[in-house]
Amino acid sequence: MIGRMRRPRLSLRGAMILVAAVGLVLGVGLLLWRAAFSPAERWLRVVRNPDSGFRYETAQEALLGRNSWVSPEMATGALIAALKDPNWNVRSDAACVLGRGGKRAEAAVPALIETMGDREDFVRAAAARSLATIILDGGRGREQVILELIGALGDRKHRVRGSAAYGLGSLVRPGDPDAGATIAALRARLADESPAVRVAACWSLIRLGHPRECVPVLIGAIDDPATEVRAFAVSTLGDTGVGTAEVIRALEARVRDEDNAIIQGEAQKALKRCSQGGK
Repeated sequence: MIGRMRRPRLSLRGAMILVAAVGLVLGVGLLLWRAAFSPAERWLRVVRNPDSGFRYETAQEALLGRNSWVSPEMATGALIAALKDPNWNVRSDAACVLGRGGKRAEAAVPALIETMGDREDFVRAAAARSLATIILDGGRGREQVILELIGALGDRKHRVRGSAAYGLGSLVRPGDPDAGATIAALRARLADESPAVRVAACWSLIRLGHPRECVPVLIGAIDDPATEVRAFAVSTLGDTGVGTAEVIRALEARVRDEDNAIIQGEAQKALKRCSQGGK
């Protein structure tokens, strides 16, 4: 008679090894799933991909809380990390998108201040714009941001100076403790070699209550060969509300001679505002 077959018994050591093996397989599987299929990881890959045409929009959606898999906090952290990316396009987009988050991205202020020293001027300019936008409604670091932007008015690249000039006009108001230093720094840019910087400085000085000194600069810029400079100069001249004969003649000439329909329309609006004293 054949004896009963014994059931194999698993020793304690064997059971522990089996549990460890199963845990290892599950852990590796989870890592592989996250790397290949997790929506959060896919989001990160898009944000870090310098060749992605959707990098900016993808990052912005998450930062604004429109991605169910990526929280604004996670997006802010990832974008802060992207400010150190080897590719300057990624760094520039990260700096730019952070500004779209407003106060949501306040944690990024120290990193953006550090980014003001980036070797690429596109990145520095994006950081300057975003710093002004994040601090626009108040927040920690306002004084330091204003000092950084005043310092950036002396940057060697015009796009950084222009971004800083525009940002200061967004942040500082007449009567603020730092208004005097800001006005002095902006006035120095009225003689900048770049017409775009001169117009940006005028825009900010007008907001700070100094429109008349900007009129000659703006009249000189409304005939600039660059479309974007003409457009900005025309609308900014309208902001002055100054209705002198010289201003009226300059704007009438722009309406008459302008071949860009959009700028022509802006010139007509500016002419009406200046004729009515800025109303």
